[in-house]
Amino acid sequence: MDARHAAVSSLKGAAELRLASCSRWPEKRDCGQPCLSQIAASPEDCLVRNIVSRWYEGKACVFCGRAFGAIEWTAAGPALLQTNRVAVEWGQIPAEKLPETLATAQPVCAACYLANKMVREHPELVADRSANAAPPAVPR
Repeated sequence: MDARHAAVSSLKGAAELRLASCSRWPEKRDCGQPCLSQIAASPEDCLVRNIVSRWYEGKACVFCGRAFGAIEWTAAGPALLQTNRVAVEWGQIPAEKLPETLATAQPVCAACYLANKMVREHPELVADRSANAAPPAVPR
């Protein structure tokens, strides 16, 4: 959304909505912007953060089973497990791929995402102390 244009036009009456950029530009720049009527009718339903927060409702982390409550986006946020079994943060998902991602991904809590990221990126720094881990070798 072009926030500056909306603010200036609101001084003259009703705010006029227009796009500042779009994931479908430049190919569809002259599309008529029908999405603006959807945004005007229900702005909260169009915010990616709200769509994603609703997706987590009633779900539990695929790794630890902990149920999701209200999502705190200012702290380490939850992530998702893609079909390729790689966990990613929401900022890595392009907005235009959101519907297909939501249809196939599984929810991951922030703690499990950070732990899995650490194992993936720095396995040499990780000690697995779970019950299923192999016992350490005994020096002779």
